[in-house]
Amino acid sequence: METNPHPEVEKLYRNMLPCIDEAVAREAAYGVPLAADADDAAKAEWVRHAMARLEEACDEDAVRLIRTGCFCTEAGRMDEMKTWLGGLYRESSSLEDFVERVNRRGAGWYMEDGAIYTKFLGCECYMLQAVSSLPSKTWCYCTLGYTAELFRYVLGREVESELIQTIKTGSEFCVVKIRPLYKRHQEKRPWREQGLQNLFRRSSRLSCRQDGGW
Repeated sequence: METNPHPEVEKLYRNMLPCIDEAVAREAAYGVPLAADADDAAKAEWVRHAMARLEEACDEDAVRLIRTGCFCTEAGRMDEMKTWLGGLYRESSSLEDFVERVNRRGAGWYMEDGAIYTKFLGCECYMLQAVSSLPSKTWCYCTLGYTAELFRYVLGREVESELIQTIKTGSEFCVVKIRPLYKRHQEKRPWREQGLQNLFRRSSRLSCRQDGGW
């Protein structure tokens, strides 16, 4: 095992443990060594290995739950975004007004049936600098976690989130759908705990197997 692993290795491992057997999680996260100072090519190799193991061991719901928990704070940029978007939201008279204010900065967001569709015009994942394309959205679910966390703060309520499309799977830009949840729809449990409870409730039907499937 790498003596000084990259932070993404340990993050993935921690997020897998509530959903998957420890040995499977360890193989997925540590099966290909990735040092803290790894170059872009090594990061790309590790990402492909981790994705393959994760997809072999888990169904789509488990994959999404694990990867949404792996979002990064972009070295403080998330806090800056929370402050900026939060300020715009407080100045807005409605969600539509909020989206319009954001779009004055060229964001390209839009609303449909009460949901906000946000756009990422470029892939900023520092793990994918040497990756031109990916076969699935597995790795990109961290963007879903990032966006959901951002909007929970900005709107001051729980949200439903969905990753519609991603650049690395062939789209022009990434799109995340955010639907604010109002009191009658909100659960008392935090969103991740609720997701884990739902996952375990369906454990008999999951393909997330104890033997890992490889």
